[in-house]
Amino acid sequence: EAYVKFAFFDKSQKASRKATPAFLADAFDYNETSGELICPTGKVMTHSYDTIERTSTGYKRTISTFKASSCSTCPMKEMCVKPGHENREVAIDLDFRRYKKKATALLVSELGVRYRKKRPIDVEPVFGNIKNNHGFKRFKLRTKNKAEIEIGLLCIAQNLRKWQA
Repeated sequence: EAYVKFAFFDKSQKASRKATPAFLADAFDYNETSGELICPTGKVMTHSYDTIERTSTGYKRTISTFKASSCSTCPMKEMCVKPGHENREVAIDLDFRRYKKKATALLVSELGVRYRKKRPIDVEPVFGNIKNNHGFKRFKLRTKNKAEIEIGLLCIAQNLRKWQA
């Protein structure tokens, strides 16, 4: 299992102590069995279409768009629906949401908290030492094989420095 923090994990933990803003996409609950999204006021939003996006790193992700059938009678329409639109439309990446939920469960578990407390002590000082005290800011060699050799030599040097101390 990977106990690695995702982007904005710390921010989401601080935000969870406060109330989540009611009409952000994260506030909408997804019903796995029916494949519908439930808005904060309890209305059902049906799946409309999927689009496939490619990130800057080349990763493909599927964005699912859900639309509400009727927001005209909703008392929260002013705060929820964009001006000029009739009904609310929400686009989410269901896979990312699922991965994020799994990662959060691991990270807030007892073992995950222990790992998160340990990382700043074990790992970060080594990177800080290599970068600031020994001036390694970027690889000098190109290609994966040469970069692996360079990082290997760097690790050997780091271990020798620790062994001498």
